[in-house]
Amino acid sequence: MQEQEVYIWEGDDPPTWVKDKSGAVNPGLNHVCTVKADVSGFTNSMEVRSGSKGEYYAVEFQVAI
Repeated sequence: MQEQEVYIWEGDDPPTWVKDKSGAVNPGLNHVCTVKADVSGFTNSMEVRSGSKGEYYAVEFQVAI
């Protein structure tokens, strides 16, 4: 199960990051909802990628609300 929080920006010039270094949501952003999905069906679509901590599996998909 994967989940992603969705925020709305209510101002000018949106920030680059949703949360600051301490994990607090930046002012002007408001939590709207959390989208949860069972992505186990994507297992065969995953690609091996390399990052600073080694290899990992990734799959890209879009969600429209």
